[in-house]
Amino acid sequence: MKIKYNLDLILLYIIIIINISVFSLIELNDDIILICNLLFIVYIGVKYFRQKTQSSFRFKYVILFSVLLIIISAYQSFVLYNQSFWLGVRPQRHFFIALLLYFPINKLLGVDIISKDDIIKMVYRIALIQLVIQMAYYISGGSLEFIKLSYDYRYDGIRLRANSCLINLFFVMTVANFINGKNRVKNLIYSIINLVYVMFMLKTRLLMLSYFGVLIVAFIIWKRNVALKLIALFILVGIIPVIINTEIFQNTLEGILEDNPNDIRSVGKSYYKEQLKKNPILGRGYINTEWEPAYNAAGMNREIYLVDNGLIGFIFVFGTIGLIWFIIWFVKLFKYRISSFEETKRLYVYFVLGTYWNFITKYCLVVMVENGSYSINIDICNA
Repeated sequence: MKIKYNLDLILLYIIIIINISVFSLIELNDDIILICNLLFIVYIGVKYFRQKTQSSFRFKYVILFSVLLIIISAYQSFVLYNQSFWLGVRPQRHFFIALLLYFPINKLLGVDIISKDDIIKMVYRIALIQLVIQMAYYISGGSLEFIKLSYDYRYDGIRLRANSCLINLFFVMTVANFINGKNRVKNLIYSIINLVYVMFMLKTRLLMLSYFGVLIVAFIIWKRNVALKLIALFILVGIIPVIINTEIFQNTLEGILEDNPNDIRSVGKSYYKEQLKKNPILGRGYINTEWEPAYNAAGMNREIYLVDNGLIGFIFVFGTIGLIWFIIWFVKLFKYRISSFEETKRLYVYFVLGTYWNFITKYCLVVMVENGSYSINIDICNA
């Protein structure tokens, strides 16, 4: 009996797993990941070069414009801090190559080699394995040395420093499956575990808010019978008091309701806004931490970090031109999600909440899959 297999889908699995450092089990050099991504891009491009595709590649210009952002930001750093042009370009090459994965993935979809369901299953499976491994590392107190993760301490406990992009998408998938009636018990359990992971293991406040945003929107658009909604509401009422009394929730609430001028994020935002007045259009350039003048100019010597200041930090680097790029990307993605929702009556439009909150707070970008209702997160936080 001949076993059928899809080589290209297998390779796509391998590429995504490589991008998360083989579930954090291997310490992969960034350049190894970059080379693997490039080889996959070239392989798919050459193999299906002559085949017509149904994909319109509607995001191609937004992605290709990122080249200009990279060049401008590297040039700005050279002018402002005498940082070499290469130091500005080198770290961003990972960001650009990750974005280019958009093209082979959509090519495979457009020539019917893979389907949107293949993509969904792939992300679901990989993220579930990644979640289990990261939770095992946390529960062990960091003693599982074969897992290459790091941690620090927050709220009197261990806080994982881990790639969670696919896991965040997994959460959206499990919520969507639950309200679509697919394996409700299993997906409810996965969703709760995912919430516990974010609240007590990652301890990331804004990411936690994005999770609750997804739940709220999902509940609103859930067109199911009243009994099921009441059961879900009853469960939430039981869980919410526990969540509200956690230190991370209290601190998050204080951060929303109170504008503390002494908070390091408030200090950072004020500093970045003041600096941006000098170069509002092109920004203050890409900051390579290996170059001390740039490091100091970004306020890192004062423990002000770009990734802690979200979109303001992004604009600090890329200026108004970067903000326009972001808005165009957001609008195109949002319009596509709305049209996808209207056409298919599926509930994944609220994925925008999780993806873009992640983008604003952690510099995560997405590689869109046009023929499906999902996107694949590529984590470039440490690029």
